[in-house]
Amino acid sequence: MSNKFNYRSGPKDVVRVPIASGVVVEIGDLLKLSSGRAVLMATTTDNLTFIGVAEEAHLATDPSGSISMAKANLQTVYEYTLDAETAITYGDILQYDAAKTLKKSTTDGIAIAVRSELAATTVLCMFRPIQAAGNLCDLGDPS
Repeated sequence: MSNKFNYRSGPKDVVRVPIASGVVVEIGDLLKLSSGRAVLMATTTDNLTFIGVAEEAHLATDPSGSISMAKANLQTVYEYTLDAETAITYGDILQYDAAKTLKKSTTDGIAIAVRSELAATTVLCMFRPIQAAGNLCDLGDPS
């Protein structure tokens, strides 16, 4: 997702999440849980285990430990690239896809568009906390 802050407005709830050594994460990457640790989302099936947005990078050479992550919530607005130029309507449901972009889809959506635009290549959105089995929405160590 290009190692940049995609945050635009609203309150963020940042927590520390465990991460294994060798896992590569860039700032702004969307994260999922795997065996209790944060990893980069890679496919559309990962929408069911989405937990939040990476607030810091983790390099392949970094040891296991933890990284900062903004938990998904319906108050914080982010801007992300769309998979293709398309018309976006306020309230459209968005899904992550394997190209590290978002796309309109009502299946396993992780975000909601918060601005309408006729020919959008990026979208302002809020991420939905997913309450699927195995996904702890209150994940993280507050300290």
